[in-house]
Amino acid sequence: MAEAVAEEYRSSLSDLNCNSKPHINMLTMLAEDNIKYAQ
Repeated sequence: MAEAVAEEYRSSLSDLNCNSKPHINMLTMLAEDNIKYAQ
């Protein structure tokens, strides 16, 4: 499960190619929702 969460985050992060507030907010929420998988 942790690897799937990490891959989803990496994929979303790689899509970020400009200062997009909505995209950054989404990444922040994704990270907060999955903090239990942080190392």
